[in-house]
Amino acid sequence: MSGGGRRGKMLRQRSQRADWQDANFQVPSPRKQAQSKASQVNWIPWAQTDLGLGSLRLVENLQVVVSCLVQSLGSWGATWPVMYTESIAFSGKFLPMDLLRRTLVTQILLLHVVWCHPNFQTLIPNGNRVPHPCVEGQTWLGVGHKYPAGGGVRNMFGMDFSKFGATWNTKICRADSDGDGRTNGEELGDPDCTWRPGKSPFRITNITHPGVCEPVDLPICRQKNSWLKCMPGNFECEAFKDKDLQNLTLRLPPTHVPPHETTYSCMLFRLHDDTSRHLVAAQPLLNNTSTVHHMLLFGCRDDGTLQDSKEPYQCEMVPHVLCQEVIVAWTIGIQGDCIHQEAGFRLGKNGYKVVALQVHWNNPQKSSALMDSSGLIIHITPNLRRYDAGILVFGHLYLQVDPVSTNDGDDDDGKMRKGGSGDATRAYVNTTKSLQTYTSTCPRHCLTAMFPSSIRITQAINHMHHLGKSQRMELLRNGTLVRDLAVDLTYDYDSPVVHRLDPPVELHPGDEIRTTCVFRRPTSGSPVCYGDGTSDEMCFGFLTYFPLQSTLVQPWCTSRRSLISCERTLPDFWDNPIQGCRWKDFIRPPSKEAISIVKTVLQACYPDKQLRCSQKCREKLQETKKHPCFVGDIGYYIVSKIRGVGPDGVGFADAWFTCNCEEKFDYCERASPGGKEVLGTRQAKRCVADDEGEPKPTSDSRTSSGASRIGTDSQMALTQELTCLVTLLMSVLTMRSGAAVL
Repeated sequence: MSGGGRRGKMLRQRSQRADWQDANFQVPSPRKQAQSKASQVNWIPWAQTDLGLGSLRLVENLQVVVSCLVQSLGSWGATWPVMYTESIAFSGKFLPMDLLRRTLVTQILLLHVVWCHPNFQTLIPNGNRVPHPCVEGQTWLGVGHKYPAGGGVRNMFGMDFSKFGATWNTKICRADSDGDGRTNGEELGDPDCTWRPGKSPFRITNITHPGVCEPVDLPICRQKNSWLKCMPGNFECEAFKDKDLQNLTLRLPPTHVPPHETTYSCMLFRLHDDTSRHLVAAQPLLNNTSTVHHMLLFGCRDDGTLQDSKEPYQCEMVPHVLCQEVIVAWTIGIQGDCIHQEAGFRLGKNGYKVVALQVHWNNPQKSSALMDSSGLIIHITPNLRRYDAGILVFGHLYLQVDPVSTNDGDDDDGKMRKGGSGDATRAYVNTTKSLQTYTSTCPRHCLTAMFPSSIRITQAINHMHHLGKSQRMELLRNGTLVRDLAVDLTYDYDSPVVHRLDPPVELHPGDEIRTTCVFRRPTSGSPVCYGDGTSDEMCFGFLTYFPLQSTLVQPWCTSRRSLISCERTLPDFWDNPIQGCRWKDFIRPPSKEAISIVKTVLQACYPDKQLRCSQKCREKLQETKKHPCFVGDIGYYIVSKIRGVGPDGVGFADAWFTCNCEEKFDYCERASPGGKEVLGTRQAKRCVADDEGEPKPTSDSRTSSGASRIGTDSQMALTQELTCLVTLLMSVLTMRSGAAVL
């Protein structure tokens, strides 16, 4: 379907994915984005509600219990989130006091019988009483993790607990995980190792942390606790002194976490637009700390088409085509976000009337028994500051961190692998024996188009995943380094550093931003690619700035090999060819020429519904490679877009990576997100085919698709209809009036 009216036209203009999805390509459309609905959010200061912050924590505890109850009660529990959502509004409203009292009584009764997977505190003695060794009065909730709230990398106690069966037994009790001379049992109040779940511990006082060597200031403990950052436990922000400050809680209702390693869950909230407010601070509100990887809040450009959303929906990295401006970013280890005193993110009248909450769940065990209702508390004020603020994103959309190989040699001088036939001064990877370094520069013509006047940068945050060793963001002017914006010489995924720039740093038109990420190469296995999951990698830098450039279409400048995103997203460059390819005319919307090329390759390479690298197939591919849109880095980009169309797109990409026999392609170009499907894995075998087609398939007869082949049972029905579908497609295109829309 091509989409109709203003909304259809807008989606085709604003979303590359929609361009291909709307195509009459005669294949099933990709999964459609769930319709957005969301709750009305009222401007309600805490002082005007029945509950204060302390009562909110009780409600949070109640949510944990209810989440566990839902997991435990099967089909009955499936109806409970609806009832619960009606009782507790997750949009800034709260329980009436009489209902709260009844609910808390229920909570007390339930606490005796209900526990769930995330609540490992119940599996060790005094699990809810372990103090933070650096912050007086604060509890270390995630006892087995390096991050106090839980989630992320485990500390030594967490690793030992897992090694000894994730149960409290004599082995874990008598071990000294943190190496401070006291057994875990002694530290947790069970010196004789007699405690069992549900029993009272021998001692509930003088509890110490079994995963942190104490006292922390001893020389031996400083060495063992090199990962420990003793920072103040309470989030502090100058904005909290504003007597008119109000708070809004934007969170998911209790929601089942899908049994997938990576899931994005989104929810839209419509704000009252009668007055303007500035968002000046934000804090995480975590329910399932072992599952939440990061959270983002997007501002949405409301054109009247956004519908109110009543429940979360699964989304992708951008929650909606109209919601692309990040205004709050939280990840594990960050206590909150405090905006510079001269600026704020404008909400309501003359600002964002709709915001989108995105929660990234990480579920590596693919458990179906998890629930979550995390979100953000945003602090807003009617006392508008001088400037509106914005966030910019820099970095890479393509990464391949190669495992250490015996062919790397001993030299650490490094070697540069250029991005196809592109300009390696923009994006390249420098490889040594143990490290790989990716560098991306947002060039001066992009920043000039994005910011015709100067802006001021107030904050910078680096973001990588577990292979990240170090990261740096730099400001350059006339090719010369002006200053560093964010330097993490030892990057720690679980403890990201917020780099405050006070006074703010000025960025002028014509400046450049350079982002450099250094990764540790894995010792074995497949290359690690860019992706959403924590087992994938990222290289991004986030800059908070003011004044907001309201006409900026897309607030990011990222690299895909040598390609710079601004040259595809900014109207200034839409009519310019990239590396000789008039890409916009070719794929946005996809042209008749693109349809014809895909059809021709499929007909030549799948004569009997199986991929065959015959002479005819190879000749068609060689002919295709003469087209400027299939050469170098722009060619990789175009192939990736065609691949996303559906089975026919995957079939084209599989033929491309398998039967271009003279070319070797990067693993991460061939792999789907998360590495679930890798194309071209049997290139060597298929490229020995003669003019009659490749040798008869063996008994396993799998093609290069890795996880599945074009001819497997799951896709056979689609590919068997390829010829008639192509015929039908061309008939439809012939009958259509005006330009064809693929």
